[in-house]
Amino acid sequence: MVQAGSQVEIVAPTGMVGQLHVQGFEIFSTTTTQRELRFRADDPGTYVVEADETGQQLVVLEVLPVSSD
Repeated sequence: MVQAGSQVEIVAPTGMVGQLHVQGFEIFSTTTTQRELRFRADDPGTYVVEADETGQQLVVLEVLPVSSD
């Protein structure tokens, strides 16, 4: 879980085939050999991070709204 507006870094597992893909944000790693993906999670919600080529779900990212405290 992260707060909206947080920087997120996702590192692909060893042996993963293809690009990383964050569904909903529609962010992809730039190459099939790029092992890291960094982005700012601006929109609250639940997002699946997958290996694009195989569709294997790697992690579920939950982005929480910014607290109004």
